[in-house]
This record gives sequence, C-alpha cells and structure tokens, in this order.
Amino acid sequence: MRGVKRTVLGLTIICSLVSVGLSESCEMLESAGDAFSVKFETNKAGALRSLDTIQVSAFFNDIVDEACVEDLVLKMEQPDGSWQEVEAVKKIKRDRKQKSKRFFLWKVSSIVPCRTNRFRLMSGENYIEAELAPADLEDMEDMEFSPGQPQNILYANDELKWDTLECATSYEVAILNIDDGEEVRSEVINENSINLSELEYCKEFEYIIFPYVGEFESLDDEAIGEFTREPNHDALSALEMTAEASEDTVSVSWEVSKDVRCIDKYEVEVCEADDTTMCHTMTVYDPDEELLFKVEIEGLKQATEYQITLAAVYRGNVYYKDIKKQFNTKLDLEGFKVEALADFDSVTITWSDVAIAQSYILYRQYSAGDWVMLAQVADDVTFQSEEEPCIDIAYAVAVVTSDMDYDKKESNSVNLKLDESLPFLPTDQSVFMDVDGATLSWTHLACIDAYEVFICDEQMIECSSNITLASEIIDEGIIFVDIEDLTPCTTYNVQIVPHIGDHGWLGDPLALEITTEQYLEPPVQDSVHVEAWSPHTPVKISWENTSCAESYEVFFEDTQDEESYFYKTTESENIEFDSPERNSCTEYEFQIVAVAGENRSEDSTTGHFFVGPTKLSLEQFQPNIEMVDIYSVDMTIPNSRALKCVDQFSITICTPDGMCPVNEVIEMNADDEETFPFNAEGLTSATDYTVSIYMAYEGETLHTYTDDISTPMDLYGVNLTASIEGDLVYLEWQEVYGADEYEIGQQYGAADTPTEVMVTTTGVMETTQAMCSTATYTLTVKRQGQADKTVIYSDEVTTYLNDTEPFMASNLNIDHEESTTTLTWDHLGSCIDQYVIILNDKAVEEHGMIEGDSHVSVSLDNVENCKEYKLKIVPVFTSGEKWEAEPEIQQEFKRLDDKKCVIPKVTRQAVKALKRGSGSSSLSSPLVSLLLISVIVRYLGAQL
Repeated sequence: MRGVKRTVLGLTIICSLVSVGLSESCEMLESAGDAFSVKFETNKAGALRSLDTIQVSAFFNDIVDEACVEDLVLKMEQPDGSWQEVEAVKKIKRDRKQKSKRFFLWKVSSIVPCRTNRFRLMSGENYIEAELAPADLEDMEDMEFSPGQPQNILYANDELKWDTLECATSYEVAILNIDDGEEVRSEVINENSINLSELEYCKEFEYIIFPYVGEFESLDDEAIGEFTREPNHDALSALEMTAEASEDTVSVSWEVSKDVRCIDKYEVEVCEADDTTMCHTMTVYDPDEELLFKVEIEGLKQATEYQITLAAVYRGNVYYKDIKKQFNTKLDLEGFKVEALADFDSVTITWSDVAIAQSYILYRQYSAGDWVMLAQVADDVTFQSEEEPCIDIAYAVAVVTSDMDYDKKESNSVNLKLDESLPFLPTDQSVFMDVDGATLSWTHLACIDAYEVFICDEQMIECSSNITLASEIIDEGIIFVDIEDLTPCTTYNVQIVPHIGDHGWLGDPLALEITTEQYLEPPVQDSVHVEAWSPHTPVKISWENTSCAESYEVFFEDTQDEESYFYKTTESENIEFDSPERNSCTEYEFQIVAVAGENRSEDSTTGHFFVGPTKLSLEQFQPNIEMVDIYSVDMTIPNSRALKCVDQFSITICTPDGMCPVNEVIEMNADDEETFPFNAEGLTSATDYTVSIYMAYEGETLHTYTDDISTPMDLYGVNLTASIEGDLVYLEWQEVYGADEYEIGQQYGAADTPTEVMVTTTGVMETTQAMCSTATYTLTVKRQGQADKTVIYSDEVTTYLNDTEPFMASNLNIDHEESTTTLTWDHLGSCIDQYVIILNDKAVEEHGMIEGDSHVSVSLDNVENCKEYKLKIVPVFTSGEKWEAEPEIQQEFKRLDDKKCVIPKVTRQAVKALKRGSGSSSLSSPLVSLLLISVIVRYLGAQL
C-alpha cells in the first residue's frame, strides 16, 4: 500500500466564548479557544491512521477552573443542524512535551470524513467550537475509504434511483439481460439515478451498482438487484377495440403488442353512457390467440348507448385505464310501436322513444300507394300532419342511429271525416280577375258531390246562383268555376256552398269578395287646363276624372334636358307644379296616366307649360366686378340658362348721398351669350358707390343685387422730392384727394434692410438721416385705413461728413504677414466711395468700397523690409471729391526682416589688420581687396 498522504487539518477554532449566563461560576477562560482541537486519528508518529475516527482533545485546565472540569461535555453537530453529546469515552492524557499538562481525549468513530465535522465543548451554557474540514480526496483514495452500499434502490418511470452516498464521487452501473446474462449497458455516472428508457418493454433485467471515491472502486459496497421494464403505456393508449352488438349482447375484441405482454390481466367494463353506475364487468387473463383477446358480455338493454372501459392490471395495480369505445345495442323492432290517431283535419302520429336514435324519418302512404317521406324528426316522438278528409292514410317510422338506419315500422290506417259544423275553408284557393269576369279555384275534397255558387253585389241586394256537379268542374283534384258578364271596376260578394249527398253544407259557406279588373284610360285631352306660372303662384293643372282611376301619375320633363325629370302622384283631378326640383326659365312637357292599384293606363294625356326665373336662381345671381378704376368700373354679368328669361337688367351706381352717375337699362335676348360685359364711366376718384342691378320679368322687378365699391385715389402726377441740409432731410409731395394719411418709409442701403415708417396727414415732412449714409424714401397714401397699391419713391439721398478737419482712421491696425502688409480700419460709411493709400507721400493704392462693408482691409505687396514708412489715408466721396483737409500721418511703421534689421559689426581686430595691411609695403593690393570682399560676404550672409 502506497504511503498515506497527510491530510491538511483545516482546524478552525471558534473561540466564541458565548456566555448566555455570565453570572454562572463555570465560565470559560480566555485561553479556552487555544486549548480545544480536533483532527483525524493518527499513529504515534503522527501519520494518518483512520478516516473513520476523529480525535478531540481539550486541555481542560486552560478551559475552565479546576472545580468545573468534570462538567465539560463534548457535543457534535448532526446532519440536521442539531447538537448531540458524543458517545465516545472521555480519557485523561498527559502532554508528551509538557508532562504537567493534562487533557481530555475523545475518539469519535463512525464519522463521515467527506463533510465538515463541528464540535462544541460545553460548560453549562458556555461553549467553544472547533471544526474539522473534509478529508482530502487523495487521502480517502489511499486509505480505500468505503462510502457504503447504495440503499433504497428503486426502478420507476424508466429510471433507476438510489439514495446518494455522501462520500461517493461517482457510481458504476451495469444492466444485464436476465434471460442470457448479456450486458446491455455499463456506465459510470456522477448522479444517483440513470435513465433506462431505451430498454425493451416487459423485459427482466439485473442491475449491479458500486460506488467510487475518486478513482477508488469500492467493490465491497456492490449492490445487486432485479427489475422489469414496465409495459408501454403509449401502446395501451393507442390500443383499439372492436365491438359487435346485438339487442342484448356485445362481443368485444382487441389485439395487443409485445410491448404490453407482461400485463397480468385486463378488466373490461361495459356501462350505460347515460348512467355509469349500470355496468357489466368481465376479467380476461389469457388471449384467444397469441396476442388477440376476446370477451362476450350479455344482459344488455336493447337500443342503448354503452361505453367500454379497459383497465390493464400490472403487478396488482391498475397500470392503465381509459374509455376505449362507445357502441349501441340494436333496436328490437318487435317492441317498437307506431300509432296514428285521426281528427277532422289532422292526424297525430306517436311512436316509442329510442334512446340511441339520432332522428326519426316519418313516411306517409295514401290509399295503398307509394310511401313518401313526410318529415325527419330529431327531438320528439310525436308528429301532427294536416291531412285532407275522405282518404285512407297510413304512416311508418324509420329509426336512424349513429351506426345504422332501421327499416320502417308501419302504423294503423286512418280516414278523416268532414266536420260540417265548421266553416267551409278549402285549401289552395285562388281568384283570377278579368275586366268583365273571374275564375275561382280551390282544392276538391273527395266526399263532396257538387258546389253551389252565389254571386251578389257589394250591398248583397241582387244575387244569382247555380249548382254544378264536382265531376264537371274538376281538373287534377282542383275545382275551377268561371263567372262571366261582370261589370269592370265593380266589387262582388261570392259564396260557395258544397253539397254532400242530398244536403248542403251545414256550416258557413266559403265567402269571397272579388273586384273586376279596371279598364283604365287617361283624361280626355280637351279636359286638361293649365294655369300659367307666375312669380307668386305655381303652375296648376286640372282635368276631368276617368272611370276606374284611383289616382293619377304625372310625369314632368325638361324639354331641353331629358335627364331632368320627376314624377308626382295625386288622387284628385288636379295638381300643382311647385317642386323644388324645377328648373328656372324652362319649358316643361307633362304626361298624365290613370292608375288603379298596380295597373296604369296604356295611353297618356300630354301638355306644356313654362316656368320663369325662380327665386333660387335669382338669389344665386352673382356678377363679377372685375376692376374698379379711378373713374370707371368693369363687370361681367352672368346670363346663364336659369336667367335667360329675365327681360331686362337695370344698373345704377350711386353715392351714399344719392348722386347716381350711372343709370342704364339693358334689354335681354334669350340668344345672348352666357355672360356679357358692362362698363361704366364718369365716376369720381376716392369715392364710395353702391352698385345695384334690378332684374325684371314681364314688367315686374323680381330681384335686386347690390354691392359696394370704392374708386381708388388718383395719384397721377404725385412726386416725392427730398432735399438735404446736414443730417436733416426735407420731404415734400402733392396732397391727394380723399387721402386720410400718408406713410413715409425710410430705407438705408439694400432693399432687404428694415424700413422705418413715419405717418403724417400733410404734404410735407422733416426727418433726420445718419451722416455719411444713403437712403431712399417712399410715399404710401392711405384712405379709410387701406393703403393704395401704388408706392411712390424718391431719389437716393446721401449725407456727407465734415471734411475741413484732417481725417484720422478709427481702429487702425497694421499687420505684417509673411509677404504682405495688411491695413485695417473702420469704414466711415456709404458716402465714401474709396480710400487712397499714401506711403512716404506717394499714392500706392486706391481701395474701392462695396455696399454693406463696415470695415476697410487693404493688402500691400510692395512694402520693403527694414524701411521706414509714413502712412497717410485720403477718403474719396461718392461725388468723386477728395477729403478737403490736408492728409496727416496716420502712423509710421517699418517691416522687419529675420534679423530684426540689425547690421553685423566688423571686429576691431579686422579693422586693425586692415589698417596694418594698408600701411605695410609687404601687403599686396589683391590681398586687401580679398579681405574687403570677405567682410561684405559675411554681412550679406547675415542679412539672408
């Protein structure tokens, strides 16, 4: 056996010194926590001996006072969290190193090394705690720790389960087929369960389970057992049963698969569908054939719905149970009764109630003829049929269930008698009327021999009658009676009395009221009278009445528009044409038709009439006043079809005080255009007028249209003049007739700059204008708060500066850039056209200004480095004149080079050498020249 690796003892001493009762005598000492320890059992050499035992030591003299030593109790924490006193024997030991020190020793065995084990040393209610961390997995492997045999092994729902072993890290599971011992599955798993859904249903298997601790196989803890895979529940659910039923017996069969062959037995329960307490149960253990089961159940009710419930019993318990099928027992036709009971006019048929019937088909047979379906009844066992008397009738009922249709079961035969005490009311009555006759018809009853027909006038004063044998007037079971020589449009009372044998009907006869057809004609043309339309009365049409007419329909149509028409109906012999649909200035054609009920006369009576200008068309009259000029007005007057019949238009244009410069009459012609122009002159400017148009028809003014206009002011020849003196501007213009006030606008520079507006009522105005600026002035004339569209402009006005004093630029700045020099200063204003730049009394630049500029910026490219300049600036006015005062120096400046314009000096030594050279006969002239050139080159190099 390989050497045992020492477990790291994770000893945690919790020196809680919890003191619930600090006043008690056996209190823990402050050194108690260091005197209490736990560890796994070791040998004398200190090597790990066992993982089943924990050694607990307590140096009791360091824990409590001497008098309390015997009260020390050791407790261990249980898996449920409770604390229980240990059963180990407490021994007193001496410390090997310090013989004088003694301690208690407990050897607590049968512990679980893979969990944290906690201990408490109690002294009364005081205690100290120590815990031992779980043993190292390698130590448990080396010492081949046995975690124990798996317990409570259970197979259910395709899963093999067992209780978890606390120190087991995995399990090896082997599944073997019991029949041949063949291993069907072998697997090492980390869980305490394994899914075995792949095993064959209804097969027996053996399992072998043993735990692992790390890599150690604890074969001694092997668990062996057997189990059987349950039957296939889905196969039972999908199982189909067949049922063959008679009146009182059912034969049930079903076929199973091998997946359910281990079912112990089947219980077949047949219950009434409507009462599940009424059941018959049979138990089946063995199949008739290999996998086919059959069972026969007797004692059932006929014509009853049943349901079959199948229960599969496995190992003493119901493993599966469900309703599998529903069926009906057959109807016993011998016991099924159908009965017919006749009344005077109907037959009531009743039959036995069948619980499983979905419906009943009722048949009828007349006088041993063919059976004809009469009705299909769903929720009743009674049917009433209206029948004719004097006929032998039989009935039959066929029962329809969900699985079959049964044969007809016949009833008794019945024959209805006539009840002569009742009114005679045959079926299928009809009356066909003609102009001078009528045809009556009704259904014949076989036991009636003849019919007597009475015809009387509406007041039942004059009557006639005749009797006819039924055989003479019958056709396919229908009686037809023709009545002749009647008067059109006349109502008659008819009575029909049937005769049976030698006597007439005892009850009331059949009574009918008939009216002959109308013979309709329109009114006579000469009788039609039309009262013409006037502005105050509608068109009235009257005519003489015609025979048979109940009402009259009058059709009106626009003679110039076929789409414009409408109808009016009246029950009298006259009508008024006052419809809101009528058109103005229109000729209408009308047609009159006589109407009676739904009949109309084939012909019609016609006529014509004319409708003048209507009120609505006159109110919609709207001339277009196109232009009101100073002395005239132009307008367009509509002359639509709706106004074509207006005889004349009278047009007046008057002032409020009654002066009418325009008063004209225009005679109209129906052939004129849709509009015509009208021009009126002789008006006065700036004057209010009322335009009135009078429309006349047949000498009567029917409508007057009015509108107010105002002629504009006459601004011809009005000029706005402006004169300037310093910053004062004097404005003057001609006063305008009718003007209430004048608006003067002052606008500087561009057209989009804001305009200042001033108001006056006179023809002059004085205002101020900024110095050195250009402005334009506008004149707008207003009357009655409205401004005339004409705006009068003055010439541009420019104010100039005082140039008798020298000009000094404001905010002058000189900027020396890399190759240029830029001069900037504030611009004087729009009166300056340009500036002349003078350097050292020489003009070098003329800089023109752009409208809107507020600053001047001049760039000079010809300024030399290291040269002194005197700058002068001369403004030039827009008039072309220069600033009058002599220009003064604005500023002196010099453009510096890279050396700040400093010239290098020649050293004294060089000068002395030069002098010596010039005074010595030995220094040659070329050498002197060379020296001078060297000095010049050095100077130029310093400059560059």
